[in-house]
This record gives sequence, structure tokens and C-alpha cells, in this order.
Amino acid sequence: MAVRLLYLCLALNQLVPPSTARFKTVPFIIRKPQTSLTGGDHASRLHSDCKEDNCHDFVRWLPQELVLRIFSYLRPECLMRASRVNRAWHRAAHHPQLFRRLCLSPEWSLPNLDADFPPPLECRDANFFFPNLSPTTATTTPTISSTKHSETETSPQSKADRRSAFFGGASIESPPSEDVDWYQRFKWRYQVRKNWQRGKHRIRRFVGHTGAVHCLAYDAYRIVSGSADSTICVWKVCSNANWLAQTLRGHSGAVRCVELLPLPPALANPNLVSTPRSSPSVWEPPEALLISGSVDTTLKLWRLSSTFEWSRITCISTLQGHFDTVRCVQADSEKAVSGSYDCTLRLWDLASSRQKVIFRGHTAGVVCLTYDDTLLYSGSLDNTVRVWNLSTAVCYHTIVRPGANPSAESWTTPVTSLHLDAQRRRLFVAHHDGQICVWQIPTSQPATDADVDFALPKLVEQLRVEAANTQSTGAVIRCLAGDGWHLLCGCDDQTIKIWRTDTNTPIGCLRGHEDGVTCLLIYGSVVISGSYDKNIILYDFDVS
Repeated sequence: MAVRLLYLCLALNQLVPPSTARFKTVPFIIRKPQTSLTGGDHASRLHSDCKEDNCHDFVRWLPQELVLRIFSYLRPECLMRASRVNRAWHRAAHHPQLFRRLCLSPEWSLPNLDADFPPPLECRDANFFFPNLSPTTATTTPTISSTKHSETETSPQSKADRRSAFFGGASIESPPSEDVDWYQRFKWRYQVRKNWQRGKHRIRRFVGHTGAVHCLAYDAYRIVSGSADSTICVWKVCSNANWLAQTLRGHSGAVRCVELLPLPPALANPNLVSTPRSSPSVWEPPEALLISGSVDTTLKLWRLSSTFEWSRITCISTLQGHFDTVRCVQADSEKAVSGSYDCTLRLWDLASSRQKVIFRGHTAGVVCLTYDDTLLYSGSLDNTVRVWNLSTAVCYHTIVRPGANPSAESWTTPVTSLHLDAQRRRLFVAHHDGQICVWQIPTSQPATDADVDFALPKLVEQLRVEAANTQSTGAVIRCLAGDGWHLLCGCDDQTIKIWRTDTNTPIGCLRGHEDGVTCLLIYGSVVISGSYDKNIILYDFDVS
């Protein structure tokens, strides 16, 4: 903080003309950098004699980019207090760039909601904001080396250029380029987080399956559930109806995994589109691709279409290759990865519906998987997690829980679920006996497949999930889900345990099921879970 304030003082000498107010206010900011902005005891000093020639309110005479730079260090609660000082403070504290930075910061971001927005520029290096300033000498190498910034270092800057440096070249007089109300977006997140802390939510139940619910998928318009009754049900969540919208029949065995994603352009068939739609609505959600895996060893690709007047289900393709139950699947617009009880994982090309790569190495069934841009993580009943190259199927590492004895405790230590926290580069591994191991994973893949020691995953912490009642034999973990704020685990004791991802501390649990929780997911303010009791419950934390 002291270094940042030093840079601000140097910038004042460059951007602000000499005046008595400047020399009075700079020491005032340095002495109490945080409390001086919002503390009530300083209000009289700032505004009692607020004249044009002798004003101590730095918000009025400092350049706007410096005001926003100072305000960017405040917490949301301090920003709200600052907005009530006067009109100038209100305008500065409600600038959309401040709330855009808050929404996309690690503390407040939600990856599944912020995927369409680029992260804000890193704003902790004063040499980037004020290129003519250097904490050492004039020959110091700039922290960002590019042609554009090199020219800036040697040529004089205008005031407009200096004002736009804070936002990476965008004018601060204009709102961000995205058509997003960042203040309202952050206000919604703040309220939702408060509701999480207080346990305030409402519950909706979806009843219709005749067997246990094994898997779930969600895309903000519909819930898709797979069941032991060999059917896939599609439910509309934007209406108040709890009855089915569509039922998919085609598998000859229990449906164990589903994945829902926007319909890729390569799979779109213009002949199947009856009515063009300009934009999706509550009654006309966008077309989607559904991938389902079953006990019948196959995966099926389904095209879901629905309007106010009609709905259509089309089975695009059936993927064959596994020799046992398809237990897990994850996909994006180009590929899908599936895991099976036949001890293998398979990479599929969605456009051609062909198998590309087979991952071999596990000695028991694969029950869970997750992947990022380059690495694939798979969990198995052989008590291990393997780290693979997603393109070449080379196994880099085999992760084993410390202290686990496969010969004596093989029935208590199988891996049951995985969750990848991409922001913090952590992998949560749930085991059958109620232990969750938190592993720090590498940030990139090795240079070559032969370089297997590029970065070993490190065990950070082990979390113990206790049973909710003393009569239970233990908190057997069936599933994991998470976002940037919380980690959720569904257990056989009919509850969903909630943990904070930043501190790995439990904060509560959700109840409502009458049997063990088999699957769950989290999306924004919504938690959806399925159970052996054949029901689906939606917990909505977006309540006032």
C-alpha cells in the first residue's frame, strides 16, 4: 500500500498543477489511506468550507483516473458509504468500471456466468498506469514490453492518453464496451452471497421419475435429468410448472450421465428448423445439444428444440465404443470425453461422431472426469486420479491419497467425484469414506510428453465430511459441485454440505431429500440436486 501511495503522489506532481490544496491533501491521504475516504470523522475537514479556491475534497480536483484508482482499493461496503458523501463521490463510487472489476475479481467472479466477458486488465503496476514514472531509475525495463507501450515511453502523453491508461485505452467518460449494467450485476451477487451466508432460499420440487435420479444438467432455461427408469426428462424452470416438458426414450438401460450445451453450428440442420427466432425467451429457449450415457454402453446425441407451440426431440447420433456402463461425460462445442466401467476413457469428435483417442491405464471403472484446455483428470474405483494429456492420451501423473492402503481399505477409498477450481488451480477429489482431498495442480502442461516431472500435484488440505445424524454409518460422498464461492458435496445422509472455497471451511448444509443425494450442480444462485428418492429439488438463493 505504501508503494502504491508513493506512485499516486508522484503522479500528482505530474498531473495536478501546484496548489495549496494539493500539498494539504496528499499528506492527508497518506496518513490514513483507507479510513480517510469513508470515515465520518473526516467529513467536516473535507466539506465544511468547500470553496473553489480552497477545497480539500480530492474527488473534486483530482483527475478522474486517479480518483477511480483510489476507489478501486475500497471494499464494496466502503464504496457504498463513499457514494453517500456528496454528488461527486456518488458519481465516482458508481462508475461502471469499478463494479466491472469487482464482478470479474477472484473474490466475486462466477466462472459459469462470466465466461463471455474478458477479465479486467491487471492494475497493480504503476508503470503501466503512469509510464513516465519509475520507482528506481529512468533506465528500468518496462513491465509490459510491446511496440505500443515502447512508443508511449519515449513520446509525451496528453492528458486524454493518461486518463485512458487506467482502462487500457478506453475513455473513462464512456461506459464499458459491453452492454452490461455492472452495478446491478454486482448488487445481485452481493445479495445472493448474503442469502448464502444466512441460508435464505426457496425450494421447488420436480416429481416424475419412477426410478432414482442419477444425473443432472442445466442451462438456465431447462433442467435435464437421467434416471434408473431408462428415461431422460426435460423440465422448464422459467415457468411455475413442475411438470415435464419433454421425455426422451431411447436407452435400453439406466441413464448414468448427461451433458447439456448450446447446439454447435456443425450439428445444426436447417431442414429441422421450422420457425426462425431472433432471440430466446422464456417459452422459446435456444436449441441445445444433449449428450447422454447409459448402462447400455452407448452415448446418444440429442437435439432439443422447443417453442411456445411445439417441441421436438431428435436423436442425432449414437456413439458406440465402450464395453460397459458409460458412467461420466463432459463436452464442449467440438468434443466429448466419456468414462466407463470398462476402465477406459474415450475422446469423441462431435461433428463426425467418431472416436479419436482412447485413454488406458485405470485398473477399475472410471466414475468421474473433468478437463481444462490441455489436461484431463479422471477418478476411478481403483482409488486413484490420473492426469492425462487431453490430445495424446499420455498419462502424466497418478494421484493417490496419502495413507490409503488399497489392499486393506479398497472398499472405503474409491474416488467418487471430482471438481476442478480453475481459478485457484485446485482439484477437489471426493472419496467414498467422506474425505475430500484438495490438490494444487500445475498451471500448464509439460513441454514434451516425456517430461513427466513438470509439476507434481501437491496435497494442500484434507477435508472431513461428517454425517448429519449419529445413526448414519458415515457421510458417504456421492457427488461434488462448485463455483467461485462454494463447494457442495451430496451425501448418503440426505444432505448437501456447503464449504467456502477460499478458506475450505464448512458453512452449512441443505436439506429436503428423503434419501441419499446422487447428483447436484450449481449455477449462479441456483443449486439443483437429484436423489435416490426419485425427486429433483431446486434451491434458489435469489430471494429478497
